Amino acid sequence: MKPSFKNKVLAGICMAALAASIAPALAFAEAGSRFTSDITVNGVTNGDTVTAYELVDSIVGDDNNKTTVTNLTDYPSTDSELASYVENYPISYLIGQAIASASITASGSSVTFEDLDDGAWLIVVTNGTEDARVYKNTVVNNDTQIINGSYAANPQTVDVKSTDTNVNKTIDGQSFQQGQSYDFTVTFAVPSFPANATGKTLTVKDTPTGFTDDASSIVIKAGDSTLAKGTDYNVTANDDGGFTISFAEDYISANPNQQLTVTYTATLTDVAATNGTASNHITVNDDDAKVTVNTYGIYFKKIDANGNALPGATFTLYEATEDGQADTSKVYGTSTSGDDGYIYFSGLAQGKTYVAVETTVPSGKQKVEDVIITIDSASATKDNPATSEVEEDNYQQSSDLTDPDQGILPQTGGAGTLGITAVGVVLIAGGAIAAVRSRKKSE
Repeated sequence: MKPSFKNKVLAGICMAALAASIAPALAFAEAGSRFTSDITVNGVTNGDTVTAYELVDSIVGDDNNKTTVTNLTDYPSTDSELASYVENYPISYLIGQAIASASITASGSSVTFEDLDDGAWLIVVTNGTEDARVYKNTVVNNDTQIINGSYAANPQTVDVKSTDTNVNKTIDGQSFQQGQSYDFTVTFAVPSFPANATGKTLTVKDTPTGFTDDASSIVIKAGDSTLAKGTDYNVTANDDGGFTISFAEDYISANPNQQLTVTYTATLTDVAATNGTASNHITVNDDDAKVTVNTYGIYFKKIDANGNALPGATFTLYEATEDGQADTSKVYGTSTSGDDGYIYFSGLAQGKTYVAVETTVPSGKQKVEDVIITIDSASATKDNPATSEVEEDNYQQSSDLTDPDQGILPQTGGAGTLGITAVGVVLIAGGAIAAVRSRKKSE
């Protein structure tokens, strides 16, 4: 018996339902929609600026097929090809072709861009103020993924790679005296920039406080080889007493990760009045190293025989010879006592011996013996009473010095010669009288 028309219709419906049930699922989405997802960037440093440039934008079309929008020439189809593409094109070109961008200043070791369009993003990290890292440009693909037959957002987390200059700074010796010169050494690595980076820079800047650098003394070495000034680098003397070294871009490109050593001489010219410190602050592409040096002071009080403050006494401070005498070729400075009687010197070196010589003596007083003083940081714990500032307890107190009164010496016409003169007159007069009497007798 042939099936009825009704049965044929029912069979057709069932077959269609079966075909539909076994057909592959299609991903449906709102026509022309863009998915968004977060991109988290790890490995940055506090203060860095992280910028995301959208190189490729994916859009789900009316036919539920994805299309891409990009201005990149010969846009590659795979992530690996895109990464290679980014490495070989200048950053300036890539940024110029970007569709959109977002920027965040890092407040920690990572940043998160929220709700970025799906596609391919170029992540560029610019050095902040606390580190000298050079970051590798990174491509992140947050294109939509298919989950259970439907398009879905595709959040990404990426760790950026970087190189560090590793600045290290040392100075020869641990004892510092104002007016003396010291040799500084700075070591660091040439940054390794991405191959397509433009405007590669490497600058070394010294910002001294209390020091004055000798820019002409700068020597830069890579191992045993000395770099050529004017070719590999240039030096500028700064108005603050420091300097700036600028390396040539060709040298930077040819020597990634090379260890360099910079040596130079600086003179300790002016220590802080309130704490006896000076510093020498070096930066390499924003990374920094700082050397802080400590100096010390001495003070003592000039008094008279009654213990009262004695103004008007001037002392000259010399460095001491090995046998404890004043080395007159090494004059440190002078100090004159005021109404409070204090003599003081600052900017002195730990462990060094000095000789204080009274070079101007107040009227009616006698010069005291020279004073030999050795600076001991353990004893330099007092505030200088001769100043109105509050020092950081870095002065060493020496014993009070008493200028004795001069003795009463004979003076012409003074009381000291009156008795002698009177006796002489009497003797002369007596001699004259005796001579007269003797003449009269002889007559």
